[in-house]
Amino acid sequence: MFRVLLLFLFTRVASGASPNGRLRTDDMAAGSTAQCGDSITVESPNYLTSPGYPTTYPPSQNCEWILKTVNKRIIVEFNAYFMLMDTNCTHDYVEVYDGGEETSPKLGRFCGTVAPQQLVSTRNVVLIKFVTDNENEGAGFSLQYERSEEFAVCGDNIVIETEGSITHPAPPFVSLPNQRCAWVLTTPETHQKIVVGIEQLYKIFQTTCEEEYFEIYDGGSEQAPLLAKFCEREPQPVISSGNKVLIKFVNDLVSARFKIQYRIQEKVECGGNIAIEPLGHLTTEGYPMTYRPNQHCVWVLTAPEPEYKIAIKFIGKFYLEGTDCKHDYMEIFDGGNETSHLFGRFCRSDNPPMFVSRGGKVLIKFVTDNETAGVGFSLQYDILKKSINCGGKIDLDSQNYLTSPGYPMTMPPSQHCVWEISAPSPRQKVILDFNENFHVGGTDCMYDYVEVFDGNSEIFPSLGRFCGTVAPPQLISTSSILLIKFVTDSETEGMGFSLRSSGKIFCGRNMTINSPSYLSSLGFPSNYEPSMECVWVLTAPESDQKIVVNFNAYFEIADTDCRQDYLEVYDGGSEQSPVLGRFCGTVAPPQIISTGNSVLIKFITDKNKEGAGFSVTYKIEEKVGDCSRNFTAPTGNITIPDVPKYHSTPRHCTFMILATNGSDIIVDVGKDWKFHTFCHYDFVEIWDGFPSVGTQIGEYCVNNMPSEVHKTPRRVVATSGILSMTVTPNRVLTKDSFSANYTIVRKSPSIHED
Repeated sequence: MFRVLLLFLFTRVASGASPNGRLRTDDMAAGSTAQCGDSITVESPNYLTSPGYPTTYPPSQNCEWILKTVNKRIIVEFNAYFMLMDTNCTHDYVEVYDGGEETSPKLGRFCGTVAPQQLVSTRNVVLIKFVTDNENEGAGFSLQYERSEEFAVCGDNIVIETEGSITHPAPPFVSLPNQRCAWVLTTPETHQKIVVGIEQLYKIFQTTCEEEYFEIYDGGSEQAPLLAKFCEREPQPVISSGNKVLIKFVNDLVSARFKIQYRIQEKVECGGNIAIEPLGHLTTEGYPMTYRPNQHCVWVLTAPEPEYKIAIKFIGKFYLEGTDCKHDYMEIFDGGNETSHLFGRFCRSDNPPMFVSRGGKVLIKFVTDNETAGVGFSLQYDILKKSINCGGKIDLDSQNYLTSPGYPMTMPPSQHCVWEISAPSPRQKVILDFNENFHVGGTDCMYDYVEVFDGNSEIFPSLGRFCGTVAPPQLISTSSILLIKFVTDSETEGMGFSLRSSGKIFCGRNMTINSPSYLSSLGFPSNYEPSMECVWVLTAPESDQKIVVNFNAYFEIADTDCRQDYLEVYDGGSEQSPVLGRFCGTVAPPQIISTGNSVLIKFITDKNKEGAGFSVTYKIEEKVGDCSRNFTAPTGNITIPDVPKYHSTPRHCTFMILATNGSDIIVDVGKDWKFHTFCHYDFVEIWDGFPSVGTQIGEYCVNNMPSEVHKTPRRVVATSGILSMTVTPNRVLTKDSFSANYTIVRKSPSIHED
């Protein structure tokens, strides 16, 4: 029992301070408390304690710690000094779950004074929950956690709400071989189907599909029909026939990284009337699997107002069986019935071009014969507002589309139109995205052209004058206003232009890290602004350094699927670097450590204003080894190792000299210790007993410190059989600045000894 307690106390002191709730040396004093809950990435053996341990824990606690590893199981071992004063575990208890949720299998609920046996998870996540009632009693618990050498069970059972994705392995993307993973996806309703696509982010699979492969089953087990098996390629998306899918992944020799994307496929009706709202989708039934034979489907798309046009763009794979468009085909009519103008009849595998209607209705017709072999089509539809007036002021809150007069038909002659576009916020910039269907006159831009100015008049700098058939690139203002000028002469050529305008706040900057600091989203901890795109690039001065990013526990990015509002972290200085994670919701991400000397942080929000945002602290990773030791030899010398040049924060070196009962410990200092002038930077604390528990012999700095700080001693004696010494060096303290010799001397026997 003495050895266990000794090792625990030594581990506590040697671990030092950290932002994840683990205690510093001074936290061991009576009355100190640990952080109540955290998300912890398990990289090396460490520990956590209940608040107040080893003194009495506070009442009314509800703490949750989540321990995570990559691909490995987690070992949890409680300290023998365990005291939760409850006999039936209903009021005060600690629970351990084999997973990250309370719905995960429970490894046990514990209370009383007998410490639980060692626990080993089967997954790579463990939830530890600590609950107390309103009565304050018991010392609580301390436990050590570490990674097992065994691989964790890989996979999960997922009930799909609408859509989602699984990135494997989870950030920070450390992948290992020899895995067997199985995910079972289930929809809430039995009539629903599931569409599954897999993107290989890191491809080194074999071509034989024997040692590394994916299998997708049309049901919840391997006894279900096999929908697909592949290894060296990415498959086309597959669709289930029922409401369950099993995805199996096997790799024996290599590491792999991939992303599984899934969504619910509701039953697609064959035809109907569709009242358009912006950015809708339409697919043939079963897409992207083979469509059914003998279909005759007619959809009529209607814009909300007659002055709107309808834009149609085909996305994904397009294939209708046949080459003559007589058996299987689709047709687009520029109106609400088949007597309207026919835009085109399409088949084969060539995507139809983008289509923009002249009015507020479009008819789409899809016909198949009794022999089918095509996947069908998927299209996206949107609305464009007609330009009734040639020019004017546009508020981005009320209008996001702009077309030249007559678009997409031939533009009228002798036009001179000027539009002033203003963002809703003075901090936003205006963004223009031109439609690829662009044709304004010839190529000399002298008679027919569109020109954009970076302000509210033509005296401001021009962002470009454009003509011909090549659409302009994306244009961004430097203020909250843009001016668009459109000119045609008396002989016009082309359809004109269409564009989407939007307002966005751009923020962030490039920073070289010289010392620990922080950054936060605009407005934190109040609500962040809508329509933001912020990019920060953090760079350490030297190429062999790494960057540590820790998130504030108060984290709120109001999105559930990380599509509209999200925070993204890249392992490098550009968006071409590996993604370490995309985050949203209210659970702060775990600590992130780069593999190189740069990190990019990107924050995106949509037009809705919601959420407190985030705050992070960042610093250069300390490459400092453990400088703490135990000494049991009769004599010895105590020194500290060199402090590397990039070590920027204090660390704690704890030395414990352990003698047998009845022995004294004598420490001699050969020369004055060369400490910093300020004692709170560099100092030594010595106890006769355990650190912060035994009797403090003294706290030492330099000889000219105030009287409450002792002069460097020549000799120190501990009589308890344990002498503890904590050295807190700053960056200026080298291994030559501190040295001490010790001797263990057995006491003379008392006359009362037997």
